[in-house]
Amino acid sequence: MIEYLEQLVEEKKYREALDLAERLIKQVEDPHQVVRIYAARVVSHCRLGEFSEALPGGDFALHLARELGDWDSFGMLALYVGVAYSRLGQLNEAVTRMYDYLAGLGNYRKAAEFEYNAWYNLGTFQVMLNKPVDAAKALANALKAALRNGEHRYAHGVRQALVDAYLRAEMYESVPRLLVQCGHYLRKHPELPLYNMSLANHIQLRGEYALVTGRATRAKALASRALSKLRGEPYECLPHLVLAKVAQRNGVYQEALGHALAARTCALVGRRTDFEQMASDLLYELTRAYPGAIEMVDQYYTDS
Repeated sequence: MIEYLEQLVEEKKYREALDLAERLIKQVEDPHQVVRIYAARVVSHCRLGEFSEALPGGDFALHLARELGDWDSFGMLALYVGVAYSRLGQLNEAVTRMYDYLAGLGNYRKAAEFEYNAWYNLGTFQVMLNKPVDAAKALANALKAALRNGEHRYAHGVRQALVDAYLRAEMYESVPRLLVQCGHYLRKHPELPLYNMSLANHIQLRGEYALVTGRATRAKALASRALSKLRGEPYECLPHLVLAKVAQRNGVYQEALGHALAARTCALVGRRTDFEQMASDLLYELTRAYPGAIEMVDQYYTDS
């Protein structure tokens, strides 16, 4: 029955897996099987977005797997428990679980294939903790691991995250090469899932790099062209953010506020809390720097 439970998880029948796990956990005494049942529960809860339900049994099973030397279960549990902590806003705990996974790398068989996921998760968590230098190191390791595994589509996403970390850390040396590689991949793979989101990310990163290298005109051209392609999509907020920063750089504060507000509106409509946070941070920065900004925005919309 344990094998059937794991098969249900592989087939993405998560609710059925949870129902079966609930019955099995009351019948099984072998601790090795208990670990496997809890691992199936944790994965299923996470896949269903039920992160708070994943944690109690997940931490218990993680410690039990370590004691039993069931390293593949330990590795899988560390990954999913870490993701659950991150989705619940407990980023330090999430980082600890990623380090737990990475510490066990030499012991894994099947779980070793997820090394790039662990490094990528670690890097994104560290970005959220405002540790861009640490994030860049983790994401560079994620890129190496993804390429070793032949995960080229995943590597493309890692490159974008790595560029973002380098920009935040003001480490610019590798950025042009990575941007060229990202652009080449996008041109070769128009069938990419969420292509427009990846394109919007790419344009934003190119715009941000153009800004930090003193090419505001180039940043504005890139973002304006992307905006025309992404009208009506939640990713429209990303070129709006670049245009807001260009206007801020040029001292056109009401225009900067207008684009920042547009970015936040797009994020809210698209239910993208990550984009909403970026737009809100920029709005806060602008209104703090320019106390009369709100009145400027009213005038900007009136005049236009």
